[in-house]
Amino acid sequence: MKIRKRIEYLAKKYSGKKIIIFGVNDFLTKIFSNYDLSSLNIVAICDYSPDKKSFFGHDLISINGLNEFNFDAIFVISKDFYRAFDLIEKALLGTAKRNQIKIEPFIRKKVENQLLT
Repeated sequence: MKIRKRIEYLAKKYSGKKIIIFGVNDFLTKIFSNYDLSSLNIVAICDYSPDKKSFFGHDLISINGLNEFNFDAIFVISKDFYRAFDLIEKALLGTAKRNQIKIEPFIRKKVENQLLT
């Protein structure tokens, strides 16, 4: 399946890198429920305003808490990638981290829609 291949691709591309996943939604829940993400070094899950402290055993932080973590990349799982990208940029603006962090979509919208239907 395309999702498994994408996970394998990201794991290889970001081998040894610390990852934050941005966007808690039904799609992310299905990903964590149905796929092995242990090949990704996930240090936290980030959301706009989380109402819990953890998500599938990972720290769940607000976007304002990004600077508290040491990480190399953010994978965005949000229906509005560009809005999420802008918010992440603003949260990291003025920090030395911003120029070193990679931000990219976790999966393409077409694949997300296939999984949720």
